Amino acid sequence: MGDLRRVRSSLVWLVLIVAVVALWFIVVNNDNSAQTKPFGEVVTEIKAGEVLRLTQTQNSDTVRVDYIDEDQRQAKTILPPESNLVDVLDSYGVDPN
Repeated sequence: MGDLRRVRSSLVWLVLIVAVVALWFIVVNNDNSAQTKPFGEVVTEIKAGEVLRLTQTQNSDTVRVDYIDEDQRQAKTILPPESNLVDVLDSYGVDPN
């Protein structure tokens, strides 16, 4: 009887831990606040003077785009494979500074 109670308790804890981990991944990986745009469109916005800054985290090909107009939603774009932000901006004729 005691073993059955222990197994049931362990299963309940296991299910709770898996649920918490799954919920954590959903919250952390859910970035719906930023619209995904093609890099060429972001370059057009940079040349038009609409972009405040581009932010790229280390070892990531995703770039966050912050706009000068605070009412405009943040966006994100994906760099081409095996490239870096400075080189891609330079190839589009944009000064990376």
